[in-house]
Amino acid sequence: MQLSDLRTQMHHSQQTTGPRRWGFLFTTLMWGALSTSGLSLPQYEGTENRPTTEISHILASRSEKTSVSAIVQLQGLEVPAPRIKGQARLPLSALPGTSVYTLNGQLQRLSTRWLVDTGASTSMVATPVVTALNLKGQPIPNQRLAFAVAGNDCPNLDATLHQLPALQLQEVQVEGLQGLQFANTVIPADLSGVLGMDVLSQFDLYLHPGKSTLSLLPPTPLPKDAIATAVPLEKKLGVMVAQLQINGQGPFRVLLDTAAESTFISEQVAARLNLDAATLSPIQIRGFCGLENAMRSQLNSVTLHQHQRRDLEVIILSSSILKVLKVDGILGQNFLRHYQQYWRFNSDSGSLLLVPLARSTPAN
Repeated sequence: MQLSDLRTQMHHSQQTTGPRRWGFLFTTLMWGALSTSGLSLPQYEGTENRPTTEISHILASRSEKTSVSAIVQLQGLEVPAPRIKGQARLPLSALPGTSVYTLNGQLQRLSTRWLVDTGASTSMVATPVVTALNLKGQPIPNQRLAFAVAGNDCPNLDATLHQLPALQLQEVQVEGLQGLQFANTVIPADLSGVLGMDVLSQFDLYLHPGKSTLSLLPPTPLPKDAIATAVPLEKKLGVMVAQLQINGQGPFRVLLDTAAESTFISEQVAARLNLDAATLSPIQIRGFCGLENAMRSQLNSVTLHQHQRRDLEVIILSSSILKVLKVDGILGQNFLRHYQQYWRFNSDSGSLLLVPLARSTPAN
């Protein structure tokens, strides 16, 4: 399939750790699979050192007919990293109808529920939490916000950065956490916020989908006998990128995102893969600035290091989102949920050990 053919079909479908005092702070969210029964899918991203800081936010909700996508950028903000104490094994609960996980915590006396998001470089807080705690944050001048989305007629998206009270996650305490709040509702009403890599990357993460648990553990070096089997990760804009083989081709650079229910690839990658037109079906992405077309398809095989899944659903995006992120796609929970996941992070890279759920390993 040629790129022009894919674009034609898409057009036709519309008719049918340490203080981060400077650098690039980047949060992406992709909420997908909205239906009449409610939300059933999410996702996010990134950071890099530069003289100014940008906070970027992608919201992408995907369904048969409806989706949302946007990037919001903010320049010139200094955000210190939160301070972490303790370790814990936390129970997880999934958003209804998804494999996207949340965990519970306490902000002062307020019970809260947070999305676990390796695709977010910084954490976010929902407006009801801000109201309940009577938080007074730092307003973000609207003229410093920029959009990277399709369509016209962007709304006035106001943002505020809040200093949060200490967040208690059982035996883990997170102090000095700052959360980004958007005046527009971009977080489902039953969630208090998004727990991003500003918190998660300070731990070793052991996520067990079969037991629905997340262990926040002290950082440890990757054992020498695990180097060959671990997926090498590259830190890019504060989140983790890996090399992926798709249908025997590649490598492609993809974001690994625990808060993405689906897997996404760019239009250019889809054209390179020469996907069978019979596997394509249209959907629409509705952004803050208008409608955007997308296609859903099926990949024969997706291989991450030594781990392969077959017949994986994928969403093809023609928007500027992946171009802004400079990745070929986003690998979500329709791949990751089949494995126990042991994530390790350092200053510029990391590793991911995957164990198929059919096998067992000692719990941490």
